[in-house]
Amino acid sequence: MISVEIGVSQRTAVGESVCGDGYVVVRAPSSSLIAVIDGLGHGPAAHEAARKACEIVLECQRLSLADLLHALGIGLASTRGACLALVRIHTDRDRVAALAVGNVEVVGITKHPISMVPGRGIVGRPRVVARPAESSLTGGDRLVVFTDGISRRVNVRKYLHLPAQRAADSMLREHGVSHDDATCLVADCRESSEGSVA
Repeated sequence: MISVEIGVSQRTAVGESVCGDGYVVVRAPSSSLIAVIDGLGHGPAAHEAARKACEIVLECQRLSLADLLHALGIGLASTRGACLALVRIHTDRDRVAALAVGNVEVVGITKHPISMVPGRGIVGRPRVVARPAESSLTGGDRLVVFTDGISRRVNVRKYLHLPAQRAADSMLREHGVSHDDATCLVADCRESSEGSVA
């Protein structure tokens, strides 16, 4: 079994009063569900889309990732829509399932590669296509999930020596772009005997 340590850092775009990104972390006895959401654009309308997405994830957390994506598509139809990533870490089985739609990235620094193809479209609009990818996890693996407010030039391996929260803070500080909302979430997997830190 593994446990998961999570760190999150988030910043609102310059000139905006609310953040158009959102995230959810739901811990259960045998799994952790992670959602990182980027409401389309920024400002109040993006914030509303991200807020609504977070609500749906919390309400529908027991669904499979594919069914959760479907529920999000229905629930966000009245908003401007969002890009997002959904990750479920099965701590009892040392497995991970992940999917992404649009420009939210999931990067795995893992012993076993996660062969994920980002989905196309905007959640809340028709014709969104995304399929979950699954892989094994071991202690020492790291998952990094970030919105497009983080520069794609970020080298996530550079921060492997830092614990999850400091790594998320450092990536946002060093690679966040001021003109967009930015969120960086880091999930570190540990052997369960090492304990879990929220």
